[in-house]
Amino acid sequence: MADDLAGARRAGIQASDRSRIAFAWAGSLEPGEPHYYRIQGPSFLVE
Repeated sequence: MADDLAGARRAGIQASDRSRIAFAWAGSLEPGEPHYYRIQGPSFLVE
């Protein structure tokens, strides 16, 4: 992501209500086993 775009996205996340950011995990805790995680806020999603 270009620096200027990343800066704008970061500023939007920092200005939002951080209490609305959630982390979810599903799957094994053992190395090499299937798993899935998700971090979601009002304006972004990481999977």
